[in-house]
Amino acid sequence: MTGITNKAEYALLILLDLLLLPPGAVTSTREVAARRGLPPKLVPHLVSLLRSAGWIETSRGPGGGLSLSDRASAGALSVGQVLRAVGEYPRVKECGACPRVPACPLKDTWTQTRSVLDDILSRTRLSDLARRMRQTEQASGSGGERP
Repeated sequence: MTGITNKAEYALLILLDLLLLPPGAVTSTREVAARRGLPPKLVPHLVSLLRSAGWIETSRGPGGGLSLSDRASAGALSVGQVLRAVGEYPRVKECGACPRVPACPLKDTWTQTRSVLDDILSRTRLSDLARRMRQTEQASGSGGERP
């Protein structure tokens, strides 16, 4: 099983950061990295992947930066959709070609694990995570520098 990678987590944090911005606000990759404690050199690559998926818009020049393409659609995204878009969906062992499949005591465990994981990642929405993030930041007073 491959776990949730840092790259996957960073992609989610970028989208969450943008969801927490006021409507119409733009920000830079450097600002997102600073607010979320992300490696500044990796953020542009992830933004490019998220832009290719159609979830982020970028613009150059004065007043440029990045923003969500559509706030409502972004909030409705599932964690699983984002992880797939950045090529980081966690994998649980597939038992298809294994010669032990017919009598393997682990097959049902891996199948159930995959099912539970898929269920959680498909029903957890970015809007839910953004709400939790906002509450946590308000409670701790660490809302970050917002434009």
